[in-house]
Amino acid sequence: MSEAIPIFSTLARLARSAHSRIRWRHTTLEPLLEVDSSSRGAETPEITFVTVREPGGSLRDAIALPPGTSAVCRIHPPSRSSISVDCTVEGPPSTAVRFAITTPAGSSAIVVRGGDGWMALRAPAGTDDRGGATFRFDAEIVEGDRAARPLWASPTLRWPRGAVEIGRLISRAARQYGVRGLWYRLRAHGANLANGSDASYRAWLAAGTARVAEGDRRRWTATSSMPSLRCVVLVISRGGGAAPMLDSIVAQAYPHWEAWLWRAEGSADVAPSAGTDSRINVLGPEVRTEAEARNAVARLSGADLMLVVDAADALAPEALLEIAIAVDGHPDAGIVYSDEDRLLGGARSRPQFKPGWSPELLLSRMYLGQLLALRLDRVRDAGGYRHELDGAHDYDMALRLVVRGAAVVHVPQVLYHRATASAADCPAERRALENLCAETGRQAVVVPGGAPRTWRVRHRLTDAPRVTIVIPTDARSGPTLSGTQPFIVQCLRSIVERTAYPHLDVVVVDNGALPAEASGLLAHLPHRRATYQWTGTFNFSRKINFAVSHATGDLVLLLNDDVEVINADWLTAMLEYAGQSEIGAVGAKLFYPDGRLQHVGVATGVCGIAAHLLHQHPGGSSGCGHAAASVRNCSAVTGACLLTRRAVYNQVGGFDERMAVDFNDVDFCLRVRAAGYRIVFTPYARLYHHESASFGSRVQDPRDTAAMRAIWGAALDDDPYYNPNLSRDFPDCRVTAR
Repeated sequence: MSEAIPIFSTLARLARSAHSRIRWRHTTLEPLLEVDSSSRGAETPEITFVTVREPGGSLRDAIALPPGTSAVCRIHPPSRSSISVDCTVEGPPSTAVRFAITTPAGSSAIVVRGGDGWMALRAPAGTDDRGGATFRFDAEIVEGDRAARPLWASPTLRWPRGAVEIGRLISRAARQYGVRGLWYRLRAHGANLANGSDASYRAWLAAGTARVAEGDRRRWTATSSMPSLRCVVLVISRGGGAAPMLDSIVAQAYPHWEAWLWRAEGSADVAPSAGTDSRINVLGPEVRTEAEARNAVARLSGADLMLVVDAADALAPEALLEIAIAVDGHPDAGIVYSDEDRLLGGARSRPQFKPGWSPELLLSRMYLGQLLALRLDRVRDAGGYRHELDGAHDYDMALRLVVRGAAVVHVPQVLYHRATASAADCPAERRALENLCAETGRQAVVVPGGAPRTWRVRHRLTDAPRVTIVIPTDARSGPTLSGTQPFIVQCLRSIVERTAYPHLDVVVVDNGALPAEASGLLAHLPHRRATYQWTGTFNFSRKINFAVSHATGDLVLLLNDDVEVINADWLTAMLEYAGQSEIGAVGAKLFYPDGRLQHVGVATGVCGIAAHLLHQHPGGSSGCGHAAASVRNCSAVTGACLLTRRAVYNQVGGFDERMAVDFNDVDFCLRVRAAGYRIVFTPYARLYHHESASFGSRVQDPRDTAAMRAIWGAALDDDPYYNPNLSRDFPDCRVTAR
């Protein structure tokens, strides 16, 4: 008996730890904020997302609103929830700003002066008589410099889980994953994400280093098998005399390289610590700008590939060889990029495991990173680098080469180690995108994106295609932001009241009954109503195909009845991409009513067949590489809100009725991709989704799982937009040891 006591004690301790990890939930609200209509004047103020540098040098994301402007959001807060936000002022100490939060439970306010740093503002959330809540955020300069800038951090909503909810969560997870899998997930719950904690990355590195030592190094040093391509590396020195980059180049396993060093004005002389190397050259003082240095090397070198790197950073020993192998295996490759990490205090941390080639993501941000290998002949053909784009030369050149047909290849290995963080913002990136739009004739305007150093290319609609919104419903009721009522009623009301795009009609497919209030709302829209009846087992795919057969618009939007519109231009944001001939389907950003993320794109081969990325994470989570805040490509999007051209839907045969309930939307998107189209997720179409309101919490149907495996096989495990170095056990881009 005495031997059992330590076992029970250990189990109790682990149980308490697991309970504390799942006891509290929270979400962040910045994507749900909108400028209050009462703040709108002749010019509508905008919410902007910025990065500010702290006194210690670290960077912090923030929300900026013009003084006197209010932001609001409406959600369905859980009971016993509270809201908190940090506030600060960019301005002199004589400036004072009053920050306030107003909720159904009252108002809380603090006064912050310039130089005070970040101060916390907290308030109970509360709900109104319909069970929802509108939160209002105000900042008013009450003293001093009127040009000062009030800044908000991410507003956070926090609440405890009840015992019943915890029990249901554990029970469902045990049924789905088994006891061992449940315990694995409980231990991992709450781990640092954003590509994994430093501890998990160190474990990943340790496992990877062992693998390299066993086999890959022999391939690196087998000179006879090395590609004959020659690399030229331009090393930019902007600071002190240390040159870890030159040392890492000299130590490369790949011998076919030459290096050129250019020192920015005021930089100290640098050289490899191991002594001189005849392959290292220095550009003279007559080369004054970075663009001149890049173009000079492009003219002087007869190499095949060109890389531009920072003297303070370092290359992995195999970097040049892996790039040469990638180009040798893809003769049409004009651009090669890799994964990278940071060097902090001499230790490797903060990995950036990137997706494969994503054309839409490149228009949102320069996700290719620092190690960018370009075909030198293509650089010359494009006319070289532009002087006016300092800070965005690689971005500008990548955009221009892609337009000229260069293939892009991703090497999913950490080949670059950065010593410094990226700049907070880079206006030259915006100019590069604007140049691209002008030179290609795109009718678009470039504006700041939904996260710092991201951009939104807003494509103007050159025509006004008709969209048929197809809504299957069984007229069930549940809690919405306007109180408990039939979901179809709130769905239709949000379309009528909050959708700016006018050229639409609605097809409602019911089971023979429709609430009178829903019929009244349909009177405000061009619509058709169809009744779907079936015998035997219910088949959702068959119901969707039946519904789409009644659509008359050029584009079809599949919309669940438990979805509510948030922003008025949601449909326009989706149409910007759905009308492009290369794009086959577009998905939206969906939130739970309490503000957590429900859908930001689907990855295949994760958590089984497929999973929603960042599912149930805080609403303001941007994910790995701002995946949740950027327009990007993905393998699939949810059918709860999916826009496609009717011709594409018919071309691929609609929904496969072998998937009666689950994965039919994933299968549809995979067939759209197989037909040569891209799938796009846009964060600028925002809607609430009462997921499980119609079906309840459940495990996927094993028959649908088997059908997906039979149809797609191993292809499911090779999602090009989900880095192969990331864990397949969790849908949140975390790193686990191999």
